[in-house]
Amino acid sequence: MTNSVITKKQISDMISEEFRYFFDLRLDSVTSDLQQPFQLLVEAINLFCKFANINKKAELFFNLGNQGTAFSYDFVFQYHINPPAIHIYYNNCIFFNLDISKQCDSRMQIAMYLEELAHCYMNISDEILVKKVVCSMYPLVRYNELEDQYEINE
Repeated sequence: MTNSVITKKQISDMISEEFRYFFDLRLDSVTSDLQQPFQLLVEAINLFCKFANINKKAELFFNLGNQGTAFSYDFVFQYHINPPAIHIYYNNCIFFNLDISKQCDSRMQIAMYLEELAHCYMNISDEILVKKVVCSMYPLVRYNELEDQYEINE
C-alpha cells in the first residue's frame, strides 16, 4: 500500500493567510503518514501568531532523523542535530526532526514546535525562559524546572 502525498501548498494553506509568508516550508511534498506532525506544526504556528509580533521570514526544514541536507535559496549544507536536541533553531532557520517528534504526545509536539518558533521569532536564546514563554502561550503543558522538561497538564 502506498501513502498518498500532501503538498507544501496544502500545508501552507492551513497557516493563517495573514502570516503564511513568514513561514518558508522547505519541502515539496510529504507522505500522508506525516500528516499529523504537520497538522500539529500548523496548529503551533497559528497559536504562536496570536502571541508574537511576526516581523521576519524564516526557513523551516524537516527531516526524518537527526541529520539531513538543507536546501535554501542561499545555501546547501549537511547538518546534524546533536542529541538530546530534537529540533534546533539557527540563524532564521528551524530544523525539525519529525522522526522523534511524531513519537511524542500531540501536546508535547506542539510545545516543542512552539519552543523553536519562540527562539526564532521572539529572539529568545535562554532555554529556561523560552520554556516558560511556551507554557504561557500553551497551558496544556507546564515546565518542570527540576527535570528541565515539559510535562502535560492533565
